[in-house]
Amino acid sequence: MKKILTLLFACITLFVNAQSGLLNGTGYAPDITVNDINGNTHNLYSYLGNGKIVVLELMSTTCGFCQQYTAGNENAYQTYGPSGADVAEFLALEVNASTTDSDLTIFANTYGVNFPICNDISPTGIDYQMYYQPSFYVIYPDSSYTTICPSFCNENSSSTTIEILLNSAIQSGLPPAYGCTDPLASNFDSTATAEDGSCDYTSYFVTTVGMAFSPDTIFCDVGDTINFSLGGYHNAVEVDQATFLASGNVSNGGFNFGYGATGMFIPINPQTYYYVCQPHASGGMVGVIIASSVPIAGCTDSTATNYDSNATVDDGSCFYGNLFISEYAEGSGYNKYIEIYNGTGVAIDLANYELWKITNGGNWPEYTLSLSDTLLDGEVYIVYNSSSNIDPIISAVGDIAWSNASWSGDDAVGLAYNGNLIDVIGEDGTDPGNGWDVAGITDATKDHTLVRKCSVTQGNPAWSLSAGTDVMSSEWLVLSQNDWTDIGQHTAPCLLAAVYGCMDSLSINFDSLATIDDGSCIAVMLGCIDSTAFNFDSTANTDDGTCCYISGCTDILATNYDVTACYDDGTCIAVILGCSDNTAMNYDSIANTSDGSCIYLNDKVALFFSEYGEGNSNNKYLEIYNATANAVDLSAYALARVSNAPTTLGVYEYWLAIMMLLLVLMMELVFPYY
Repeated sequence: MKKILTLLFACITLFVNAQSGLLNGTGYAPDITVNDINGNTHNLYSYLGNGKIVVLELMSTTCGFCQQYTAGNENAYQTYGPSGADVAEFLALEVNASTTDSDLTIFANTYGVNFPICNDISPTGIDYQMYYQPSFYVIYPDSSYTTICPSFCNENSSSTTIEILLNSAIQSGLPPAYGCTDPLASNFDSTATAEDGSCDYTSYFVTTVGMAFSPDTIFCDVGDTINFSLGGYHNAVEVDQATFLASGNVSNGGFNFGYGATGMFIPINPQTYYYVCQPHASGGMVGVIIASSVPIAGCTDSTATNYDSNATVDDGSCFYGNLFISEYAEGSGYNKYIEIYNGTGVAIDLANYELWKITNGGNWPEYTLSLSDTLLDGEVYIVYNSSSNIDPIISAVGDIAWSNASWSGDDAVGLAYNGNLIDVIGEDGTDPGNGWDVAGITDATKDHTLVRKCSVTQGNPAWSLSAGTDVMSSEWLVLSQNDWTDIGQHTAPCLLAAVYGCMDSLSINFDSLATIDDGSCIAVMLGCIDSTAFNFDSTANTDDGTCCYISGCTDILATNYDVTACYDDGTCIAVILGCSDNTAMNYDSIANTSDGSCIYLNDKVALFFSEYGEGNSNNKYLEIYNATANAVDLSAYALARVSNAPTTLGVYEYWLAIMMLLLVLMMELVFPYY
């Protein structure tokens, strides 16, 4: 068995708001951790976990009512705080952000404040409601709470009224103070609020008054002394019940005090003793002594963890916390173990506990292991596989080896108390396959180590609730296989409240305050995140400065390229080279960009037909003559003709481009004519 691991963290102001504290006193108080002006750290749930009641006062040094009520608050603190009954902790929370620590020190000295004061606390930041100053919350160990004067703390009251209200609220949260409440008993307890049957009268006196015993009926404990002082005409003789009821006077051989005698009788058995004055029994001069066993105080509730079968009087000590599974490992090979933690506050006899197991589906239990030994508060008890091949790290801290500690992900394991399951890994019924999901991780009971969160205070036989559906709702942290760095120890309660969030510093939602990664990290996606921009990217979550608000043609090769546009609107026009001048002889209507090839009528040279031949059959030709003094490039010339009557006047039906680069210099060029 190993002691709880104590982890040390830097003390910081930290708030975890699972719910809100409302002035109507409903719900549960959210946890807070604050530092006072003297540098001391205070955690609400730590105080509550230690059974303390906590008084929170939301106040300000400049608030007149806060100043007026301070004496009452201080008196309650002295009565119930660490210097008094030590059942309550008091924290004043300064809500004015402009107040300095020096201001608070002056306030404390001026008004005689000894309870801690914490500066610069935002009520909304800690999820506590405040309509006015001051507002008082009295929070009980189970996190329930009440509020003080929610309707008139900001009205004219008095420090005495506040003190009475605080005292009453604190007293209502204290467990009953059991003891003897009868002021006639020798052990009368003026501080007791509930009778426990322990009143001890020790000595009782019976005298005779006329024709009667006084008193004629005595309730006492076994071992108490009954003193008789009789008149001269009376005796006291013990009789049996039948004789007593028949008004007889025959002794049963018990105590016998003669006429006018004095003496004492000490009952040794828990029973009713009957006695009579023999001469006057028929006239009703009789007495009864009813002796009871000496009360044995203890927990009389058989459902409580600390039930005491010998107790005859319940002393209010019953508690219902129990052991629970703090760690489970499904490692490689035989590296399997279950760790059980005692956080009940008392040592627990393990004789009433068993470990149950189901293999590949079925009903509880298929296999059982009876536990033994005493598990001290704050310690763990480890059941591990009995194979000699188990990792020495496990066997070194293990308490008992079990051959059935051989689960493989789909085997359910449970902790039972007096034959009832109080905590489980998995559940009975059909085989789940490879294993059960935990914290949103598929088949997490296979090839993983599960560690109970420090916030868990008791077992949970409802596996679906224990496993949860994600990191937040689960009671478990899921570690990789063969990770038993936490074995032999358990952290509880949380030294600082767990803060779930994204712990990846490269993510867009990185939370520097997070202590447990909740799987919510969002990777950075660069792009334009302005929905009004032309290039808005719906998948982006981080703006990269590329947002574009001018559209147009962005192709520098296009004819309509827009140098100011950053977003292409699809209007780009491709370049088509040619003669784009419709006055030129070779105008190209398709071309949109001039290539310098335009030829105009005034560019022609003095070429002309010098001969025409229309012979028989194919003997046809045209002759063109260059009458200039220079060579002429014929690539810009063509022959055109129509056949018979043209279909459209002015339009040639046939066109022959002269593609050859033929120079003509004072010569003729003859083309066949077909």
